[in-house]
Amino acid sequence: MAFILQWNCNGFYRHKEELDLLIRDFNPSCVCLQETHFKIADKGFLKGFNVFRFDDTSGQRAQGGVAIATREALYTSRVQLNTPFQAVAVTVHAPEPITLCNIYFPECAPVTESNLEALVKQIPRPFIILGDFNAHDPLWGSSNRPVSYT
Repeated sequence: MAFILQWNCNGFYRHKEELDLLIRDFNPSCVCLQETHFKIADKGFLKGFNVFRFDDTSGQRAQGGVAIATREALYTSRVQLNTPFQAVAVTVHAPEPITLCNIYFPECAPVTESNLEALVKQIPRPFIILGDFNAHDPLWGSSNRPVSYT
């Protein structure tokens, strides 16, 4: 059984069938999604999972957003974050506690070292940070312009 499935779904409802297949094939305990595109009123659930979300409500349409879904049988608790990032964190007791922090950085997101350090200080240890960081750089084959991280 896979512990974590991480995927930029680019719209939960548009790609729900693909996600269902991934869950069936890999049987993860936790699913971390980026670019969920949920609206506040969306239920966005997965059968058999508890879902913890951060929805991007800054625009006129659904965009961005992250979610962590954990199997209902797992004991979990949400970690409250104070950050400018689209992020959600959950501590999973499986059986030892480990915290998952799922982040989505849109291409235009202003990312600073101090904001990253402040986020890391809030996450209980041990932890795994995962997500879509939009780190475009020709160094690893991207033809997009590099994002400036200060």
